[in-house]
Amino acid sequence: MAILALFSCANQTSSNKMSAAEEAAVTSLSTDISDMVSVVDVQPIDESVLFAGVSKMLSDGQGNLFILDSRGSILSLDKSGHPGPLKLTRGRASNEYVSASDICYMDGKFCILENARIKVFDIDDTRNCFQVDLTGLKNPADALSATTDGKFYLFSAFSMSPRDDKRGKGNTLRLIGGDGHLISESIPREDCTFSMNNISQSKGNTYYLRPQNSESIFYRLEKDGPVPAFKVNFGEKAMPARYFYDSAGEDIGAYMLSDYYKLPMDYHDTDDYVYCRFCGSQASECSLIYSRQSKKCIAWKNSNEDSGFRVLGSDKDSFILIPTNNDGDYGPLGQAVLPALKDKCADGQSAIVKIKFNF
Repeated sequence: MAILALFSCANQTSSNKMSAAEEAAVTSLSTDISDMVSVVDVQPIDESVLFAGVSKMLSDGQGNLFILDSRGSILSLDKSGHPGPLKLTRGRASNEYVSASDICYMDGKFCILENARIKVFDIDDTRNCFQVDLTGLKNPADALSATTDGKFYLFSAFSMSPRDDKRGKGNTLRLIGGDGHLISESIPREDCTFSMNNISQSKGNTYYLRPQNSESIFYRLEKDGPVPAFKVNFGEKAMPARYFYDSAGEDIGAYMLSDYYKLPMDYHDTDDYVYCRFCGSQASECSLIYSRQSKKCIAWKNSNEDSGFRVLGSDKDSFILIPTNNDGDYGPLGQAVLPALKDKCADGQSAIVKIKFNF
């Protein structure tokens, strides 16, 4: 699985045996989901807008999208597919950024995790900016989100001690104030985890931390602490606890190529459905959709060419993708979306696509 194989190994966290509010059971993989998918809108992206593969996408809830691409560039799009309001360039000036480990949106502001600091920019005028110093925190951060009251969450896959990581010591999630001071720590480091795709944005600018152990529970990151929200039940295919250490001999290849299902990530939801990805047997990349009304779960295996046909975000009604109109050997979701893409886009042109599910 092309994307998951790029991740770097760290250590996982704990749900402390807490139960999630919702649970989806994965029982089988479907090969055709076309009758469950409807394409709501295809908005071709202006061909003057250049970007590499999308690593992460955020929404401001007003139709503007913010993209961190695979080369570390940051750009924005309005709802018509033209350049959006955020204008950021790389550099060392106060209103520029050097690199971006992660990004988040916070009430008209765009936040970048850049090494040992968070840079916060006014979206309409990036000359208005400030930074939050993180040098007082002992572990480097890999992922970032903001709260509704101006605080931040930082996720740390690794501590400064590999020996402590293996022993399951310490916590992976920190809540800090707007000035960088530590407020609390949570989610104990128990198992093997990865340092990418840990926090995702969903509808209403709500952020979720992906599962950090074999219990496969997503956490909603609320202003007063993480709340267990959604569990993926893999049944007999679930990865045993501490498999990386106890059975795979700390060999990431053996871990990924095992027949177990593992690593749920990229939580996005609408009012009626929940989407996420996971790693299936033999390192295959898979996706699932869960219906809150019918309580049914549909899962499928993605192809190696499906990176453009993964869900990147959501609003209350639909899921958002940014695929490119190219022929390819696509999986079930790509096959369902491609005809509408071809109808609206030139060859090689990308688009903002909104889809709905119905089952």
